[in-house]
Amino acid sequence: MNIAITGHRKVEYSSNTDSIIHQACERIDQYFPNEKLIVFSCLAEGADRILSRHLLHLDNATLTVILPLPETDYINDFKTEESKEEYYQLKKLAHKIIEVPLKVQRPYAYQLANRVMLDHCQLVFAIWDGKPPRGIGGTADMIYMARAKQITIIWIASGPNYGLTVINMERIK
Repeated sequence: MNIAITGHRKVEYSSNTDSIIHQACERIDQYFPNEKLIVFSCLAEGADRILSRHLLHLDNATLTVILPLPETDYINDFKTEESKEEYYQLKKLAHKIIEVPLKVQRPYAYQLANRVMLDHCQLVFAIWDGKPPRGIGGTADMIYMARAKQITIIWIASGPNYGLTVINMERIK
């Protein structure tokens, strides 16, 4: 089972955020108890890293990193040295690294990375505010593309009203 990760770079934590993410990971583990889980993530700041870390705690999970840009350019998107170090630490856990082959403008590079993930995945795991896309290549854009492809989505609503929504999990049972 291949799982694409997406979500906002700025994630508001509530008191039960980690608990809800843990519940979602347990649900994934219950639905696919004997399957290898391959987590596809760009390891962007925020939700990408949070969800990737949680899923990698599952015994049957491995990480594939999708780089939307050449790493020397991509790393400039991370604001602090701590963020860059966190990225490198998580990247060390990857079993595979895929660099998006086309050289395009930044928003299109992120959208292309999302398409690469969706082409390989049967499930999207997201932290999303539920709002429409504000441009291309972001979380909502990926959710809309996943819906168009009828890919199952496990969605954790972000913001003050955290909650877990599973959309069409029955499709992949």
